[in-house]
Amino acid sequence: PVPLGVYRINFGSGLPLRETPERDSPLLGMLERGQFAEVVETTVKNDRVRARCISTDGGTTNATGKSSVSSGWISLLNVKTGSSGATCVPLGAYVTVSESGCVVTEGAAESSKLKRTLTRGTCVEVCATRLEESNVVRGLLTSGGYATLISGTGKGSGGGGSSKRDLSSESYLMPVPLGTYHILYEVGLPVTSGIDGRSDVVTKLAMNTRVEVVETSVENGRVRGRICHPSHGWISLFEPSCRWAKFVFSQ
Repeated sequence: PVPLGVYRINFGSGLPLRETPERDSPLLGMLERGQFAEVVETTVKNDRVRARCISTDGGTTNATGKSSVSSGWISLLNVKTGSSGATCVPLGAYVTVSESGCVVTEGAAESSKLKRTLTRGTCVEVCATRLEESNVVRGLLTSGGYATLISGTGKGSGGGGSSKRDLSSESYLMPVPLGTYHILYEVGLPVTSGIDGRSDVVTKLAMNTRVEVVETSVENGRVRGRICHPSHGWISLFEPSCRWAKFVFSQ
């Protein structure tokens, strides 16, 4: 299934936002490259996956002082070629990268009650994403609460009469990448049958072995990765004070 949640528009000329799933329905506007949109529904029309999405206007406010919100349908995926005009903000393991840490709140809104603060280097698991005002991407944590993953800073540039907007953003947490990892553990890194590190050991990987990580999770502050090569199962990748595998390149 095509996942729901927040996507970043990556098509060079942007994506048309239309009134209905039909590709020739009335045009409501354009989503610019770099803008975020939350996909809440998908359907297939001919050779396209069409998605109903909600977007905030990158810092632009309406007469009430709130961010302008748009809703409509975009072409998300060409099922024949596999090409996509938007990239899903990934779920799974994240690491806090902000020098000042990252606030976790009880609700999805940034203004909701403070729950705790994540210090730099803390590992957490994100199980869902949603888009809040001003192009802010929020993540629901498996440990409870919401944290800001990406804060959009986009504002109307207006310079020299230009209508283009600055859609730059700041990341507070970074996803742990999928792809090829190099084993650093000298005495054989256990591959377990489940996410839980205490589950049955399937095999052990020698130092310098390369593995393909296809999914990540966090167990007690430790990042775990599901591998599909050279064996199948879960391994420990790293935690704030120790690393068992090093990222080489993405899929």
